[in-house]
Amino acid sequence: MIIYKIMDTDKTSKNMIMQSTENSQIISVVKINNNGEDASFFEKEEVPLQGSPARMLSEQIDAVNFRLRTSDDSYASNWHVAGDPTLLIILNGGMRIELRNGESREFSAGDMFIAADYLNSNVTFDDDIHGHRADVIGKETFSAIHLKLEHLKLEKHLK
Repeated sequence: MIIYKIMDTDKTSKNMIMQSTENSQIISVVKINNNGEDASFFEKEEVPLQGSPARMLSEQIDAVNFRLRTSDDSYASNWHVAGDPTLLIILNGGMRIELRNGESREFSAGDMFIAADYLNSNVTFDDDIHGHRADVIGKETFSAIHLKLEHLKLEKHLK
């Protein structure tokens, strides 16, 4: 079972926001995105939930596969883009994601975000323009679930 950490609206330090009415809710999830050619940016994706106050569910979102991941506290990546849209669910530890413009966000156990800053097939990765980088923060081992989303259907479910 995954329990989502629900946050307030302070965007500088919070990563997920939930809005609700009696029969619906919206979870806003941080997404690393780009237009397929330019620099990556952070945005929010709204995932609508429906049901009763006791149980709210999103529409089914197709996934291709998932992987389990661990990284020790020395992990720091080079600049890169996501190969495919991937939902990361942080299980333990913390990670900082930094963009080319210097903006960064920190994620910790219970947070989730979507890495979707992949490039169009005709665009060559430019180490001075594209991507994001990640590093483990703190001394705990970082662990996460990487859930690869079926990108052709992603926009249908996330508005």
